[in-house]
Amino acid sequence: MADTFLLFGLLVTAVAIGWAVARWQNMSALREQDRLANDYFRGLNYLLNEEPDKAIEIFLKLADRQSPESYRIGRQTSADIIDTHLALGSLFRRRGEMDKAIRFHKHIIAQPHLTEQQRTTALSELAQDYLRAGLLDRAERLFTELLERDVRDTQSARQLLDIYEQEKDWVKAIAQAERLQGEEPQFSSNLLAHFHCERAEQSLSQGNFDEARKALRQARRYRPKHPRASLIGGDIAKGEGELALALTEYEVACERQPELFVLIGARMLAVA
Repeated sequence: MADTFLLFGLLVTAVAIGWAVARWQNMSALREQDRLANDYFRGLNYLLNEEPDKAIEIFLKLADRQSPESYRIGRQTSADIIDTHLALGSLFRRRGEMDKAIRFHKHIIAQPHLTEQQRTTALSELAQDYLRAGLLDRAERLFTELLERDVRDTQSARQLLDIYEQEKDWVKAIAQAERLQGEEPQFSSNLLAHFHCERAEQSLSQGNFDEARKALRQARRYRPKHPRASLIGGDIAKGEGELALALTEYEVACERQPELFVLIGARMLAVA
């Protein structure tokens, strides 16, 4: 349904482009714009007939045919064209056709007469393409660039957070969660407790008890009664031979979240 509405919107845009240009351009240029409008309809027809490759070639050529003069004379028309191309790229991403989405959005970014807002929007769309395609390093670079452009860009900060979580890069994930804390304190506090617990478990698996304890203290700073923090505290105490402390931590974890007993019953028996 969303794709149908988008295609309908593109048809309306094609008509609007022809009307807008008629107000701005002379007759010679208008004939060229008539050809542009016809090409738009051809491209949309290919999309409706499930021939996206043919549609892409037409739309990309249309973008190349936009002259600097058209950006100066017909600003609204040019903005509509860019918006249409952005929408097409998003359409391909929703369909899972990532190579086509990436191709569209990269082509937009390469255009020389974009406004700063258009370039930022195109960069964001391309970053989302890379993320959806699993190209995490490329997505990370673009989302980082977007954050450098606007430090208040919480969407890019959240996307980076997701990337770092997938990569299990807890140091960077913590930095991003701290960045978001001013905007969403409760959400960020829960995340920070979770990430510090992950760091503690990572350090514990490497036999680094000092780092595990430091990370655990940070987790408890954000959520003092976090059941998982007590569970990890028990594992640290057990690893260092402090069995009584380990049992206490395990019991506290079960009190705070009874379902944990299924996971740690055997550990409790081992230290009892």
